[in-house]
This record gives sequence, structure tokens and C-alpha cells, in this order.
Amino acid sequence: AAFHVASAVALAAVRHVAATHDDELARDVAVDLAVQTARLWAGRGHHTAAGFRIDGVTGPDEYTAVVDNNTYTNLMARKNLRAADELCERFPEQAARLDVTADERAGWRRAADRMVVPYNAELGVTEQSQDFTRHAHWDFESRGTARFPLDDHVHYVELYRRQVVKQADLVLALHAAPEEFTPEQRRRDFDYYEPLTVRDSSLSAPVQAVVAAEIGYVELAYDYARECALLDLCDLRGSTDGGLHVASLAGAWTAVVTGIVGLRHDDDGLRLAPRLPSRLTRLALAVHHGDARARVEVRPDGVTYRLESGERLRVVHGDGPCALAPARAGRPRTPRRPVAAFHVVSGHDGLDAAALAGVRDRTATLVVLMGVSQLARITAQALDAGADPALPVAIVVNGSTPRPRVPRAPLGEGEERAAQGGGRAPAIIVVGDVAAAGRLEPDPATVA
Repeated sequence: AAFHVASAVALAAVRHVAATHDDELARDVAVDLAVQTARLWAGRGHHTAAGFRIDGVTGPDEYTAVVDNNTYTNLMARKNLRAADELCERFPEQAARLDVTADERAGWRRAADRMVVPYNAELGVTEQSQDFTRHAHWDFESRGTARFPLDDHVHYVELYRRQVVKQADLVLALHAAPEEFTPEQRRRDFDYYEPLTVRDSSLSAPVQAVVAAEIGYVELAYDYARECALLDLCDLRGSTDGGLHVASLAGAWTAVVTGIVGLRHDDDGLRLAPRLPSRLTRLALAVHHGDARARVEVRPDGVTYRLESGERLRVVHGDGPCALAPARAGRPRTPRRPVAAFHVVSGHDGLDAAALAGVRDRTATLVVLMGVSQLARITAQALDAGADPALPVAIVVNGSTPRPRVPRAPLGEGEERAAQGGGRAPAIIVVGDVAAAGRLEPDPATVA
């Protein structure tokens, strides 16, 4: 009854196409996978007054079986149905070959739009499946019911009727379909299901690590990443003599790169939100997208992105986009050229060697958070390192509002001119050619 695997396969092909722009694979493979699995969901579910239901399925959690409206399954079905519709729009000849009609596509869209996602309004949490939160709680205190893995000691007839989760299920939905939840809802849901999830499957920790990092539980994410990496090295389950837990080992990469580094791919390209746990002093990795390769280095005092190959790479750090391009000798330095790297640092810590080198050579943009009170020290550091006194500096005040103010000055006059222009906390300091006049402000047409 674990039909959700069908969507996982189809959507893996869709994600591969989105990342690689492989039109041949999209046309010859992804269309078929998405269409046939969309037909599965259209036939498996049914419409009611409350919406489109998918009943009698088993989600990822193997301690809960044959349920109605498993949230992960339903949300993956929704993505699957919409992906099939979009691919048929993009490749009409392939859709015709598969006898897809306009009415069938309309049915997919209607089912996706009306998909049931069970919710307990009293608790304020999303249900793992219909009425899951109304099941009896599992007794984690009694010695007789707290021996793990539970399915080695307790019959499934006891597990199926309790609120106990073998591996991430609703939390997997938070990971795979984050757009379906507000940040507040994701935290409430994670907080509810985390104590119920016993991780009797090695597949659980990677997913829990990702969501924990994304909602701010970075130290917990690190603990789960270690669990994945050390599962066989330290034989944590006493079963390595029977073979390696390969999926969990791969999950260590997921926990670190998708969780701690926050790497995602969406319509804006590559999106990163690095968060370094206190027990790590440095984390570095290479990121490939298309023909471009960039180096990402995360440290306690900031993050550095540097293009190593390719002509251009667009990344989004948090909510701030940046275009990376190679630094070339003799290349004209215009205010609108992309930079080879940008550094995000805390003003409390000053500038490190990498940030100073980038500012000195004008190959990087420097973004300083919480640094207005330290502007004199930052300016002195940059000038002492050989930075050009004429290098533009901007202080973005009220940047999250429709009417930000952006006082500017050359680096050599930054502190005095910024004070005259009203540059004061809370604000962000931007150092580099991108801070020149005419940049950083919103389009006037978008300001109410």
C-alpha cells in the first residue's frame, strides 16, 4: 500500500530535469513517468464535498499502516499531478502519444487543487494521516515498551493504534513540500512529531536533520548528521556485520548539504542558507550547476562563495541573490559587473583574510550584518589591507520595507558620510562596486 514510492520516482525525474535542463530526458522519460503516475493518483483517489481523498494507503512510517489521507502521500500526489500537467503542456506531441486529453489534464489539476491535507485545529498541527493525533500515546517510560527497535519486541497490532513513528513521515512532508507550510506551522509540526519518532529505521535521521536545521535547531541537525555518518563506522545498531546502511550513509550528505548548508534548487536557481553548528569550525563544499562550479566555505564569522569554473552562476544566499562570475585580469570594472565571490560576515567579528582580500582586489562584494556601530573599525581594516579609498560603501536602512534609505560614501569617507545620511542600526553594510549609486534600491514602479 506504499503508493507514495511512485511519486518519489516520478518527481526525482522532474527534479533532475529542473537542475540539468536535460530536455531529452524530460521528453523521453519524465513525461511518461509523470503521466502514468498521475493516472495512478487520479484513479486511486476520489472526490468528496471536503476535497480529493486518497484512502487505504501506508505512508513512510511503517508503524502506521493502511490509513486514509496520509499527508506525505497526498502532497506528493499533488506535486505529481501538477508536474504531469506541466510536462504535457511543454511536450504536446508526447502527451498525444500517451492519449492525454484536455479533460484528463483538467481532472489532474482539480484533484491537485482539492487534495485533502488533514489538520487538527485544536492542537494546531498537521495530521500525519486522518485522525492520527487522536490515537493513544505510546508509553515511552515503561521498560516493557521502551525497548528498541520496537518491532523486535512488540506486535504490530499494538504499534498501529498508537502515536509512535518508526521513521520521519509528516516530517518528510515538511522536507519534500516546504512550500505547503508556513514557517510557524513547520516548527509546530516538527515539535509535535519529533518526540514521537523513534528512528527505528536508519532512513529517518537525514530527513530530521534537514528540517531541524531549516527551523533553527542547528545543534540537533548536527547530532542527526553525525548519526548518519557514524552509523556503520561505530556500528551504532549492532548490525553492520550484515552489511552497510548505504542509504543512511548517503543521508549524511543530505543532512550536511541540504540541512546545515541549506542547499535547495527552485525557480530562482541555487538557494543556500548556511548555519554552522557550534561544534564545527569550518565547512566547505563544491556546488555544480549547469557548466558552473562554485566553492562554498562556511565559517563562524561568515560565508564565502567563489566561482571556480564556468562563466556565471546565480545563487541566492538566504533571500539575497548574487551573480558569480570569474575574476579576469584586465576585465573592465564597471558597477554592474558580477563578482567572483561575496562574503557575508558579522560586524562584531571584523573582517577575515578572505573578506579583506576580496575587497582589496575588488573581486568580491562584502555584506556586513550588525556592523553599523563597528563601521570605523571595518573601514580601517579594509584601508589598512590596501582597499581603494574610493570603493563604494552603502548602508541599507529599513531594507525590508517598501521605502528603504541607502546613504552612500566612498570607503575613505564611509563613517562620517554615513552618519550624515542617517545610516544607523538596524541596517546592512554593503562594500563593493554593487554599492554604487543606482544600485540596491527597489524599482520605483514597485514602491506603493
